[in-house]
Amino acid sequence: MSVDRFTGYRYYSADQLPRLNRILALKDLGLSLEQIAPLLRDKLTVEQMRGMLRLKQVEAHARVREEQDRLARVEARLRQIEEEGKMPTYEVVIKKVPAHIRKLKDLTGLVLIGYTETIPRRMTPYGTGSGTLSSFCPGLVG
Repeated sequence: MSVDRFTGYRYYSADQLPRLNRILALKDLGLSLEQIAPLLRDKLTVEQMRGMLRLKQVEAHARVREEQDRLARVEARLRQIEEEGKMPTYEVVIKKVPAHIRKLKDLTGLVLIGYTETIPRRMTPYGTGSGTLSSFCPGLVG
């Protein structure tokens, strides 16, 4: 490979093209140059390559889900503005509830609004009275 000192263009010989094409193909799959370098240097097994690509697949699916969620929020905001004819005077932020909190809701039937929601009298760890989720489940809320 040579680099034109005026333009910065890189010139490759014909025997370098397969390596260049492999680099470009791996970059197109979302791998960084830091991830590609060992692939070119070391002989990876098919299983190792499959594992790397499956990881990229999972990451790509997660990004798509995040963008679909963002698109849904944008569309909801547009509908709200169109219905009301003005910008809302308040903001609502929807956050994902951690899995262990969702599981607790499923087990107890509580509707959890925050992690310190008051628990009904019959559900306190100490018999009667009221408590909070953190007193009912120490260590669960932090």
